[in-house]
Amino acid sequence: MGREFQPGPASSGTSTIRANFGGTFETLAYVRRRDEPEHPLGARAASQQADRPVGVSAGSMVMTPRIGEYFVEWPSAPDDRTLGVVDFSIFPHLNAFPTNTLAHAERWAADLGGPAYAIDEQTAIKVVDGSVVVVSEGEWTKFG
Repeated sequence: MGREFQPGPASSGTSTIRANFGGTFETLAYVRRRDEPEHPLGARAASQQADRPVGVSAGSMVMTPRIGEYFVEWPSAPDDRTLGVVDFSIFPHLNAFPTNTLAHAERWAADLGGPAYAIDEQTAIKVVDGSVVVVSEGEWTKFG
């Protein structure tokens, strides 16, 4: 399972940050270790330099402002804050695992206090000029 958080090649004059991690707690730990203003892969640098952040699974969650305590498995994590590149949170893998049901997502979202989406494996979220567009052939729910 690869761990990637890196600037990608330019595409049509834009830059891309791709985040593809294993578990959310690993993602959170990795981002916090890299949270230095001058580090090219740091949280501040990523959110300021990337025109197109792209995340998969926990990598998509780390692009949000919070992952929710539900997903914090790292014992020494001070909280559930992440990059905040977008202004909503993501509950991935809806109905893919016994602990990722809509009921679990509803409880998770209730603790966030902000907009959130529960999405399955056939759903993507894109943000264009500040507008959120859900692209899906599967199941998804918006909260907040």
